[in-house]
Amino acid sequence: MMVEVMRRPESAVASILVVDDDEDLRAMVKLVLERRGFLVHEANCIAAALSAPQVDLLITDLHLPDGTGEELINRLRALHPQAAIALSGSRVSQPTPFDAHLLKPTAPHDLLASVDRVLASGA
Repeated sequence: MMVEVMRRPESAVASILVVDDDEDLRAMVKLVLERRGFLVHEANCIAAALSAPQVDLLITDLHLPDGTGEELINRLRALHPQAAIALSGSRVSQPTPFDAHLLKPTAPHDLLASVDRVLASGA
């Protein structure tokens, strides 16, 4: 069975799901992304993320109240192709299913550079 992946037109606004149990961090990330023109959805746990609309990019903490960011991306990718950026408080040495990894706290310009790079790659 062949599955065709639909690409978003360049002029379309990318949608992003930010998942983190830290409300202040989520609010900061949302603000930075919305100022760049992205459509941003939020969730504070895996359960809430799984009920969010399908998006172009997932940005998630690796440690969530009801599981891990890796569990979340694996569950989402089982449903549809999904680009993803991980946020964590420490470096990750082993391979992960994420397209990029950012350390908390992350500077807005680093966040936007990673988002632009991952979305441009069509991951």
